[in-house]
Amino acid sequence: MKAQTLSLLPARVRSVVRCGWWLPIVAVWIAGCALEPRNAPIIAPLLSDGVEVVLPNDTHAGLVLAAEDVSKAIAALNGGKIKQTVFGPVSDASTRVVVFVEVLTNPPDAVGAQGFEISRQAWGGQRVGLRIRARTAVGAMYGLFTLAHDLGVRYLHPEETFWPAAAADASLPWQYPGDASNPSFGFRGLHEHTQHPTPASDFLLKPDDPTMASYASRWLQWIARNRNNVASFHLLKTVPLKSWVGAFGKLVKQAHSYGIKIGFVTSFADQQQNNYKHIDELDKGADGKPKPDDQQIRSSLDTLLSTGIDWIGFQLGTSEFSKPKDSRVMSWIEVALAHISTTAPGVKAYAWIHTTCNLLDEKGGYYYHLPLQADASLGAWVHTTMFYTLTHPAPVYHCEDFSHQMDFFNAASGERELVYFPETAWWLGFDNNLPLAMPITGWSRAHDIQQGLAGYEVDGHVTFTTGREWGYWRYDHHVLGLGWDRTLDWDKYLRDIEPVFGGNGVKARELIHDWTELQRQHFYEETPEIFVYIAGELPQDEIGQQAGIIARKPKPAFQTVLNYDNDQWQNWQAGDLATLRNMEQAYASLMVNFPAELSQGTPQQQRLFRELERTYRLYVQRITHTIALYEAVVAMRPWRDAVAASKASGKPADESLKAKTMENVQAKIDAAKAITAAVTDELQAQEKDYRYPVELLARPKPDSLTAYPFGYLEQTSTGYFWTRRDVQIEALFAKVFDAEKQQWSESPQAVFVTNADQTKMVQPDHPLAANVLASFMPRLLVGLTKSADTLKVQLGQDSDDDDLPDVGAEQQVNCIAKADRFVGKLSPFSVDVFDSTGTSLGTLNLLDSNFDISIGHKDDKVLALNDMIVAGQTPTQSFLAMMMQVGGIDKAGASALVGNVFGLAAGEPLPATLNVTFRFTFSKL
Repeated sequence: MKAQTLSLLPARVRSVVRCGWWLPIVAVWIAGCALEPRNAPIIAPLLSDGVEVVLPNDTHAGLVLAAEDVSKAIAALNGGKIKQTVFGPVSDASTRVVVFVEVLTNPPDAVGAQGFEISRQAWGGQRVGLRIRARTAVGAMYGLFTLAHDLGVRYLHPEETFWPAAAADASLPWQYPGDASNPSFGFRGLHEHTQHPTPASDFLLKPDDPTMASYASRWLQWIARNRNNVASFHLLKTVPLKSWVGAFGKLVKQAHSYGIKIGFVTSFADQQQNNYKHIDELDKGADGKPKPDDQQIRSSLDTLLSTGIDWIGFQLGTSEFSKPKDSRVMSWIEVALAHISTTAPGVKAYAWIHTTCNLLDEKGGYYYHLPLQADASLGAWVHTTMFYTLTHPAPVYHCEDFSHQMDFFNAASGERELVYFPETAWWLGFDNNLPLAMPITGWSRAHDIQQGLAGYEVDGHVTFTTGREWGYWRYDHHVLGLGWDRTLDWDKYLRDIEPVFGGNGVKARELIHDWTELQRQHFYEETPEIFVYIAGELPQDEIGQQAGIIARKPKPAFQTVLNYDNDQWQNWQAGDLATLRNMEQAYASLMVNFPAELSQGTPQQQRLFRELERTYRLYVQRITHTIALYEAVVAMRPWRDAVAASKASGKPADESLKAKTMENVQAKIDAAKAITAAVTDELQAQEKDYRYPVELLARPKPDSLTAYPFGYLEQTSTGYFWTRRDVQIEALFAKVFDAEKQQWSESPQAVFVTNADQTKMVQPDHPLAANVLASFMPRLLVGLTKSADTLKVQLGQDSDDDDLPDVGAEQQVNCIAKADRFVGKLSPFSVDVFDSTGTSLGTLNLLDSNFDISIGHKDDKVLALNDMIVAGQTPTQSFLAMMMQVGGIDKAGASALVGNVFGLAAGEPLPATLNVTFRFTFSKL
């Protein structure tokens, strides 16, 4: 007897069989045992003679697709031809072994609407096989896809399925006890974040293109094959709505044929990343004024609901970090709910409960928790971001963690429909387009479902995803499995996909497991913010840090680290830098004995293994690259200290020290650039294994409907997140060693200093302006010289914190006494604006600036600079240009935000200049 067949026998039978005199005893045992159904054989039937799938006559597309997959899997295992699906009674089958599917009017009570049961069965003396019973065709479809999985099929990616290899002794899976199987979440699936330029932003926003429509079709099938039933994406304002509605309506019908509830996320007034807005400030009536909000919302919903969608989502801010008045957004929700309930009562509405911790409502609570005050018919998608969990540290979006989202669950559980809405990738240089191997993501998603959500009535689980190359398919594939079976933790999942890596499956699993454990240690338990050193960053992150708008912190700027005081310097070296070195050693040690390639296996297994090995090796190189760059900063420090000592003593610094320091620094920079060059070659080599055309993924896409005219991996292809750091360190090198001599044009009597923390925005009086505009003010030196009733004011920026004005940055204004203050004019008052790395963003010019200064003095000796008020006008277009450098916001969106900040009526054109007033306070040098 074959070992595989023997293992399927009950233990008492196996012990008899091994003794050799088994046949009559087994016959007696079977006849008298009640543990097995009487009509079910003990031994699993082999697949060698072929198996037919028998479906009901009245069936649908999803059930047919599932039957075809089962037949294809059986053919792969037995090396035969794919059997055609049989429609009708089991007696119509031509094979002895069958899979018989029944959709029953009165199934067992334990079988839910999406559930099924599989049992072993014999039909008379003619046929044997499996019987799948379900309450609905969708449930039966899930039963067949479960059987496909048990036959060895893995639906890894919309464009990639793993099929089992032929085996002479392959048998039909036979472990089924006949129990009911139902999903852990009734509403489960993926949200393709099509505000990012992923392939989904093409195939879901351009469904009238036949090629794109075929991708969309396979995406829907992939969701169904993984036994999920929700398809979501983000609708954009750039979609040609009239033509899109009809084409998308066809996709909706196709989704329904697979049992999928399809819908999309919209916004009421969000200006970010081409978001679709129900309210358009430029949509004006006959009177030339914007149409009323309620009218626009109803009209917009009528258009979108005509597609036949099952649900619709609403974002509530004007961006992730800005908002309308509370009463206005609550009225929007009320209008939308009332209109949907009247015109499309079968459509469910959800609010996107974002994470931003510092955006508060007018009573001091979390702004994005306002939907708790809405009608209970409004569901909620409770969001978390990146790889983080609900309960561990999450130093992003001005949060320490996401425990405030647990507060929402506490308040809403049992009161309204709740969907948990985490992420598997964030994009934007943070993770998958660097790329970084982040298996902690899989662990986190399972942790949340199994522990974070415990005790709450959570109806659904939908995952925000933004690209699946570089192994990120594993996280999406895993969460789809979790949606059906919440017990599928990360380790179970890794065991489940071992076969896709061929003979090195165990080593692959162990590598991913060990990597996950290290990441849990580093990013959750020890030093959560160490992650910023190895993540990529974009200019918008460094601008955002300067502006106080932080979705995620960028790495500490090289200039900032170089300028640390002695205590900070020592703490940084013993802390972050030492941690990075320990991390490099720990992750590199896991790769020492890991095979560089899969020598035996199918081409698919070799390709999947190559992707895994390359991604994890790049992770180590990222840490090494980061260390080399910061060691270049360390090497600069002796010369920086020598220059400071020279300024203090008036004696020239040692030029031989400069030459030696430059040599040491250059060696570190050269090492980093060598890593970048090698990595870029690897990044480009991986492109041949991408699952979508490289033109969709990693090349310029000027016709993209997103705010990004390129594929989501275009910056990966160029090594952008590596080269930009090299450029930054070289810029600092030049600044440190090639700096021109800095000095005042004339030495002032007294010098005072101010910075962004001592700057207050007086006009416009708006929180966003106060937080953002004021924060761009650089370190500003003010030199004062008093003579009778006049005050000479010398203004100089100090970007390198050396208490001297930058070369070419000095300005002068002559003030006269007025009452107890001094006043003067300067046009323009020019301020060079920098991001957190010291990179110039442009110049903020204040035209016709009026200076109003209060000083403390004794006779002509200046003792204190109490405050300085500067009022002027900034050119609107220059201001918009600087705003748009943030990325992801177009001119119309930026204009709307500026109009709101400056108190203009909705839709009112912006003036040529904007009035601004700053108040500065000072410290004396």
